[in-house]
Amino acid sequence: MAKVLIVDDHLPFRAVLAETVASLKHDVFEAGSGEEALELLKTVAPDVVFLDLRLPDIGGLEVLQKIRESPVHKDVPVVILTAYADSTNTIEAMRLGAFDHITKPICREELKQVIARAIGSTTLGDRAANINGNSPPDRLIGASAAFRDVEKMIGLALSTSTPVVLLGETGTGKEQIARTIHQHSERQEEPFLLIPCSAPQEGFGRWEQQGAVYLEELSDLEPASQAQLLGLLREDSSGPRVISSSCHDLVGLARQGGFREDLYYRLCVFPIHVPPLRNRGSDILVLAEAFLNRACPEKPKRLTPAAAKALLEYSWPGNVRELQNMTQTSSIVARGFVIDHQDLAFAQGTSSPEITLTDLLQLDYYSAVARLEKILLEKALKDAAGNRTEAARSLGINRQLLYSKLKEHGVE
Repeated sequence: MAKVLIVDDHLPFRAVLAETVASLKHDVFEAGSGEEALELLKTVAPDVVFLDLRLPDIGGLEVLQKIRESPVHKDVPVVILTAYADSTNTIEAMRLGAFDHITKPICREELKQVIARAIGSTTLGDRAANINGNSPPDRLIGASAAFRDVEKMIGLALSTSTPVVLLGETGTGKEQIARTIHQHSERQEEPFLLIPCSAPQEGFGRWEQQGAVYLEELSDLEPASQAQLLGLLREDSSGPRVISSSCHDLVGLARQGGFREDLYYRLCVFPIHVPPLRNRGSDILVLAEAFLNRACPEKPKRLTPAAAKALLEYSWPGNVRELQNMTQTSSIVARGFVIDHQDLAFAQGTSSPEITLTDLLQLDYYSAVARLEKILLEKALKDAAGNRTEAARSLGINRQLLYSKLKEHGVE
């Protein structure tokens, strides 16, 4: 049995959460504001705190910071709850030492698991850090579960000066993540230097002047450059924050002699795995809209439903970079103020990509249902040799619904 403190000003949500926690056989304490929570902490020593970000008096991050500064409660696991998750509040919460950052609503099973993990967690006090008072940097874009995990890892990385390595396919946004780490750090006013590992010499010459150095694609480093970099790391222990990236298997390269093991262990201390865009289904349209706004900020173009479906059904081998390039090109090519399916660069001659159950489980509910419906429709028509009456019969639906779904999904 644990003592669980719930801090949330929304009474209906707080009541349901408290009832669920109590049904899990834990003691529950409630507060409707930040000040009320801090006052309650003078007499209660909770084992876990669920803390809303938006409170009527002081913000959740400020409450979290005060908890971390408290000699009594500095190690208590704090789970941030919010209905408005974005990269900035996720990163800052994790940077301050939050145990987890969860988007409302939270189901019973998830609640049970997070309490169990929190109770069994190790000391969290050494993860605490001060919020940087400067203006927030450009936010990362994404709310999918896969990308939220990345944001949490960024927040944890900010609590130390440990070298970070970003691992993921080409075009997944590793450079932007590296810049975000620097922009949230205490050294954000110092220079950020990108060094392409295919030609690193000039960058190595400016090493000492930087607040952070981003080594882009470690697998491109030649043996001589690897030795030079290792020397820099050995000589300058108080130098810039080192962030590196790779889209290749560095462990395999090291075992085969293509990458120095001693350099690998110096650089790859804190890995962050960046998911491919195909595993971030619920982020695709959000990213596309952001890129369209960026392309024409005064009068951004909008996607038709057919274009949106096409984006969701594409496999994105070039990841976020490909999506950005496509939306920018389509914004130029499309006439008027909307972008339709035929305006997208991949539209001509592109059939629906194969999709697995694993792929579907990475998507949000509506995207997964849309993709599954289209696959079922195409298969039924193919099996029925184009006979719509037979296709409707095999699917167990009437012809009117079949015609409606065929039109909705653009299936010929």
